[in-house]
Amino acid sequence: MYDKFTIATAVVIAAVISVMIGPLGVAGESTGEVRLTPTETSLEDGESQKIDIIYDTQSGESPSSLEFRLEHDPEVIKVTNSKLGEHVNSRGGSDIIDPDAFRFGYLINQDQIESDEFTVATITVELEDGVDQGDKTDLTFSEVTAGTQELETTGGSIKAIEGTPETVEITNAALSPSEINDSEMIHTLDLAVSDVSADGKDDEFTITLPSDVEVRDITKTTVTEQGTDTEVPLTNEDPANDPSPENTISFKIDPGNSDIESTDMSIKLNMKLSPAS
Repeated sequence: MYDKFTIATAVVIAAVISVMIGPLGVAGESTGEVRLTPTETSLEDGESQKIDIIYDTQSGESPSSLEFRLEHDPEVIKVTNSKLGEHVNSRGGSDIIDPDAFRFGYLINQDQIESDEFTVATITVELEDGVDQGDKTDLTFSEVTAGTQELETTGGSIKAIEGTPETVEITNAALSPSEINDSEMIHTLDLAVSDVSADGKDDEFTITLPSDVEVRDITKTTVTEQGTDTEVPLTNEDPANDPSPENTISFKIDPGNSDIESTDMSIKLNMKLSPAS
């Protein structure tokens, strides 16, 4: 039989224990989700698609670290690029592109997160060579860990389709100054291009100069929405960074505005040209 002191002590201990274990929740309860956006997409041959990997802090708390594999069929797609989200500690881990998976493992800067969800990485995917129309791959998470949190995962899928060629028209082209000689003068090639796809996917441009002209240097590449100063960034290496440019100049842009089907662009190349020797 307990005396009064023993019973009082037992009540106090029980109260302390309940306070300690209360916030831990039920074992196995989901406290976060890793998902893709978009979850389903289709790709034509030669197209690329950016896919965001999102962490949703359903419990209101972000993890201190996150690891996962995002698996896919290497005969259907390939991951060509990856970019870390702003809340990922780039010095605290690694991301690796394997033929059949994207592997991610990093520390998370918890003190910088102010919203319930954030992007941990963005990958760029393309179809593999020789893929048939209708071929499909699932994007599946595996080996997911986030500290002590239990996570839900939502993957996605990508399907190969046969596209309908789009008509992109160059409505104006002008070189200034038009006379090309051996001087160090900078020439500007202005192009007005209409009906550029604005579907969030890359559009590739290739400009071929006449064979009797030599491109000695490209000093600047500028792409803007026509009639505005809104610059559209290149999604591949800027031709101006090429130390030995040739007569065929290629670059990719992504208007990135899914609210409209197409838009008009102004493309400007500043170059040093000379007659071919």
